[in-house]
Amino acid sequence: MLAGKYKIPGFKPVYADPPKPHVRSTPRPPSLNPSQTGAPHAAKPPTKTYTGTDCIGIATMHKSNLVPIFNATAAIDAAHMRRS
Repeated sequence: MLAGKYKIPGFKPVYADPPKPHVRSTPRPPSLNPSQTGAPHAAKPPTKTYTGTDCIGIATMHKSNLVPIFNATAAIDAAHMRRS
C-alpha cells in the first residue's frame, strides 16, 4: 500500500538566481537640449477658434451618430442614406 510510504519530493526552484535583465549593447545617445545647442524654441501657434459659419446643420446617422453638414449636397446625401 502506498498510503504511508509515499514521500513528496522537496521543492527545487527552476533558477538558482533570477534571470538578469537585458542590457542594451549600444550606448544610448544623449537627448538634445535646445539651450545647449543655441536653437530657439518653437513659437506657440495662434489659438484656433471655430466661428460656426461653415457648418449649416447636424445630421443624425446610425445610432445617434451626429455628423456635421457643411453644404446642401451633404444634407441631401445624409437624407438619402438614412432612408435607404
